[in-house]
Amino acid sequence: MRKINVIFICLGNICRSPLAAALFEQLTINRGVQQFYQISSAATSATETGNPPHLKAQACARKHNLNIATHRAHRVTDQELQQADYLITMDQQNLADLQLRLGSKHVQKLHLCLEVLNHEHPASIADPWYTNNFTLTYQQLQQSLPRWLTSMEQQRTQEANNGTI
Repeated sequence: MRKINVIFICLGNICRSPLAAALFEQLTINRGVQQFYQISSAATSATETGNPPHLKAQACARKHNLNIATHRAHRVTDQELQQADYLITMDQQNLADLQLRLGSKHVQKLHLCLEVLNHEHPASIADPWYTNNFTLTYQQLQQSLPRWLTSMEQQRTQEANNGTI
């Protein structure tokens, strides 16, 4: 069985994307579908490569019973970009950076995290590196990620029923 490969992407891979990956993984566990997903996070920049998540991101994760302490930041590789089914970016700049790297190939798998909310909210997940508001970032992820999982599950179920998975 092929797993659905989901990568959450932000600038440094030390705040938003590790929180998103941990929360999304927990959502798949809660819904009993974790066996169908491969979930990770990465950066568009190599600046933080090898670094653990921001201490306040780790504290935010712990507050919500998530653990990101063992995560280490890395820049998304070309192989990861090609193998992913979903590349979910945290902001417009991440999206633009990956559009340049991908060119016209694979753009259908490239998304803004908040687009799933039908533009009810700003297009970007707040970057707590600049805002210092990890609570707002977590709330935005908490609003959008369950909808992403519902959408992915609908597609997965449809493809399974059609025999395309």
